[in-house]
Formats: sequence, structure tokens, C-alpha cells
Amino acid sequence: MKKSTKDLAPIALPHGPPVECTAEYYKSLMESACMVKKYPVWDVARPTPQVLMEQARRDLMEADEKLAYKREEERINREVMDTKWRDLREKEMLLKESFISFNKVLV
Repeated sequence: MKKSTKDLAPIALPHGPPVECTAEYYKSLMESACMVKKYPVWDVARPTPQVLMEQARRDLMEADEKLAYKREEERINREVMDTKWRDLREKEMLLKESFISFNKVLV
């Protein structure tokens, strides 16, 4: 189907030199940038209190799972740190004993 030029709106071309038309062009760009392009959706149903409560319950369960994971991670880290501290205390005692034996040899 071919459209005739009679059905279309005429193209408006600015009159005058192109340098004078740039101000109007940039003004139209600024106006179109300020315009709202995304409109809110009006036909979406609002969540009911039961849905909100279910979402809150899911969020709480997710937080509980994360907390349990963090607690397990902290327990493992605590065991590792306790073994490191135990090793350091043993090395400290060995160092003290070696100093004591060295002092006995000197005296």
C-alpha cells in the first residue's frame, strides 16, 4: 500500500542560515531530555498484606541461612586460630626453655 504525500504532514524546515537554527535545535534537545519518558504502570495489582508478609518471611529465612553460614564460617576460623595460638604458645615455651638452658650454660 503506497501512501500519498497528501496524507502526510508537511515537513517543517527552519528558515534561515544553519548557524541561527542550532540554538533552536539544542533547545529542543534539552526539552526532550527533561520530558518523562517512562510512565508508571497503572494496571499492575498492588501487593496484598499476605503477599508482603510472605516476602518478609522469605527475606527472614534468607537472612537466617546467611547467618547460619557465617556462624559456621566463624566456628571454622576460630578453630584455625586456636590451633595457631596453641602452636605459638608451644614455640614460646620452647624459646623460653632454650634461653633458660643457654643461661645455665653461661653461668
